[in-house]
Amino acid sequence: MNKTLATLLAAIFMTACTPIQQACTDLSLPSVSVEVVDGAGADVLTAVVQFDVGSGPEDCDLYDGVHSCGRDIEGEFDILVSAPDFEDQVVSVTVESDECHVITQDVRVEMVEMSS
Repeated sequence: MNKTLATLLAAIFMTACTPIQQACTDLSLPSVSVEVVDGAGADVLTAVVQFDVGSGPEDCDLYDGVHSCGRDIEGEFDILVSAPDFEDQVVSVTVESDECHVITQDVRVEMVEMSS
């Protein structure tokens, strides 16, 4: 009886420690999501956001007030933000991936008003 119990417990232990395979999908995720705000925390609606991964700046897409930069691109990103009456901002971010997709980095850029 003890041998049977030991075998059963060993089988349960091995099953519990087996890594679960993640099912990858064709879903394309943004590499970086950027929210642009002023000093009071209000959205800067006139902001232009671009990203550069070493091959020149590309425009980010705007969805519901959030700028989506790159799709399933990993690596070093420079996020370039400009808006009238504000100083330009550059934020660097590293995007990594898991076995299926990039891990989206959420960035909040607070713009600084230009002094007159």
